[in-house]
Amino acid sequence: MGTVEAGRYLHELLSQPGSARRQWQRHQHGAVGADEVSIAAVCRVIALYLWDSGEYPEADADLPRRLKDRVGRALHGSFLNPVTLRWFADAFDFGEGDALRLQLLLDGSPSTRVVIGKATAAGLPRARPYRTLSLYEDHYLGADGLPARHMTTQVIEATADGLDAYRYMFDTATLTVEVIQGGRLSEPTYDMGNGVFARDILLMRPLLKGETATLRYRSTFHYREPPPPEFRRASLRLVHNVNLRVEFDPASLPRQVFFTEWHDLHGEPVRRTPMALEPDHSVNVFLHSMERAIAGFTWQW
Repeated sequence: MGTVEAGRYLHELLSQPGSARRQWQRHQHGAVGADEVSIAAVCRVIALYLWDSGEYPEADADLPRRLKDRVGRALHGSFLNPVTLRWFADAFDFGEGDALRLQLLLDGSPSTRVVIGKATAAGLPRARPYRTLSLYEDHYLGADGLPARHMTTQVIEATADGLDAYRYMFDTATLTVEVIQGGRLSEPTYDMGNGVFARDILLMRPLLKGETATLRYRSTFHYREPPPPEFRRASLRLVHNVNLRVEFDPASLPRQVFFTEWHDLHGEPVRRTPMALEPDHSVNVFLHSMERAIAGFTWQW
């Protein structure tokens, strides 16, 4: 399973527009589709790296051809080992985050999950200069089966001087937000369009680059009609150490719960994994990281 997931993400890194795709396209002969990767061209890039690094002699002119089977199996997820993964990462100069996610996916630890989606920032405002170091989401449903309240604990780090606010975005207008720690709520609520709303949390003081702030805020829901039976968290930028938890009232327990992933807010789920309720009637998933992803839980009554 780890090889399949790592191969899928490796293919995505090489097929999506960016420096990695441009790198192998310089060695491409003939046309390929927008989501396709030329194995021969990728082999040429890796061979050049291996020659330059001295791992193989430059006189070994047959190296690109011999790499084809190894590269092809890696991109199809049928075989990928740490050495081959290192060749890809170094040859295409993958960033630290992408290299780490590939290694975690390859390891396939059942206690470590990495969620990488295809969500985009289209229509959203420019991101503020911060990153999330940890995020804990606790979602509570009442005896009527409706969302009752939600608690978020989040540690953010400024990536530039002067970070003075965090924008909390959500996909319903029927809630009240209360900041418990780390700042105060600004006015008003923003309608971001496409069913997305936001409130700014003004930090206690502007942060310098590298400084952190811990935010705790509570959301209380006021639904007039039952919403879809789901809880989800969207994150376009890389977020580390994400814990998602939903707790059901014992008077209204679901028949089945699934850990679920989506590619966009209005699309159908792309992946669902059955979950078992814990003794306290909750489900919980820890993600080592998530990026460009929408993840959470769906359930059936």
